[in-house]
Amino acid sequence: MRETYVASGGLVRYGCDVKRLYVGEVLRRKAQMTDEVWAALYAAGKLQQAYPAAWCGSVDSLPIDGLVVHVLS
Repeated sequence: MRETYVASGGLVRYGCDVKRLYVGEVLRRKAQMTDEVWAALYAAGKLQQAYPAAWCGSVDSLPIDGLVVHVLS
């Protein structure tokens, strides 16, 4: 994350309606991750005090008009 901050002059986060996102096992399947990869990501996240139960994401295209841009500097 620090490398991205330095390279781009800040961090940018894109947000969308959470109802468009997948969570848990549905996200794993949609992303075509094996159980082993998911478990490794889970373990790495826990080591960094992440809360994997709150992870969500999308593998679908999201319409740009529904995105919110947050510039974190």
